[in-house]
Amino acid sequence: MSSDNLLSPIARSTWCLALADSCTPHLALEESETGASFEHWKKATSKLRAFICGDLKSESNLERFYNAFSDWEATFENTDSLNGRIAALVFSATHTAFAALFDEDSDDTALIRGNINELHQELDALGGDGAGLASYWRDLDNEWTATLANVKQRTPYFGRHRDLAFRPDRLIQRRLPETPNYASLRARISAEATS
Repeated sequence: MSSDNLLSPIARSTWCLALADSCTPHLALEESETGASFEHWKKATSKLRAFICGDLKSESNLERFYNAFSDWEATFENTDSLNGRIAALVFSATHTAFAALFDEDSDDTALIRGNINELHQELDALGGDGAGLASYWRDLDNEWTATLANVKQRTPYFGRHRDLAFRPDRLIQRRLPETPNYASLRARISAEATS
């Protein structure tokens, strides 16, 4: 498990955004299967992405979208499914991403990593490929953490964030194992990247 204790607040925020972006296929499925609308989350992460890249300068605008997401999420009930669990994880990562920007001492990334590890253990106990997914996750986590280790502020960071969070299809696609279980996910990620 990687350690974020050396990552700056902006790097921790970006790490969380990269995690959220890598899980968007699960959120799309959850949204589709439940009929829920994740618009508040989508708007908040869009503003977060713009802020990290320097396209959005207004912290009050960023905070307004975060508050709308937070209010919505407080009333949202996740389903008891894999996609529901991943949605809860992504929402936690989104809260952590915003908290890192507003409070430089805030760092719940260890809790997020623990939640991911518990999910892999549960999948393994149910007969799924928890160990394979855990290995895949460690590779992503280590790559993101290493890439973000020297990021201290928003401005010079722009290109690195595009590599991580704006193009998760490239990062994920090259790392997904070649098994039938991942074929549909790989196809969906590729389709979303070209649209």
